[in-house]
Amino acid sequence: MKRVLFGILIFFSANILAYSQEVVCVTGKEYKGYIFPKDFPIWGFPPQSDRYTLNEDEIRQAENLIQKNIKDICFEILHKKHGKNYSKRFFKKYIRQYVGRKSENGHIIIEVILYHLSKNEIKYDTKSELFWQRFKEDVMLVLDGGYTYGSMFIDLTAKKILEINMNGEA
Repeated sequence: MKRVLFGILIFFSANILAYSQEVVCVTGKEYKGYIFPKDFPIWGFPPQSDRYTLNEDEIRQAENLIQKNIKDICFEILHKKHGKNYSKRFFKKYIRQYVGRKSENGHIIIEVILYHLSKNEIKYDTKSELFWQRFKEDVMLVLDGGYTYGSMFIDLTAKKILEINMNGEA
């Protein structure tokens, strides 16, 4: 009896450890994304020592900062001026993946990986859980991709966008 009870405790302990490494889906009015915890290996590499697990409140703060600067962000991506409503609709089509880091001076830095859904993906695949599963398995990596793939770096502590990178720019 003691042996079985001990086995059950190990089982529960293993589940707690597995849970701490799960990718968490976050959804807001203008965004949908996935938070990668600090212990999650990205592209098969072990986690770096500066990694940080973000919470939903920190994501909400980062997304509010993005919405506050939406026209400038979309100008950086498309190199064209658009109204705020167009920019919001355009940027809402990006699925986000969030990776947190702590800088040497203690600032929380969020890397926001951006993947823009095509018309076909929006029309057909987004209703399928299988479609969303790929965004939980690993951080997206697209070579080239133009405005459909990129990243942003946000200093949440200083409340500013540090960098916007889009693939395929000449």
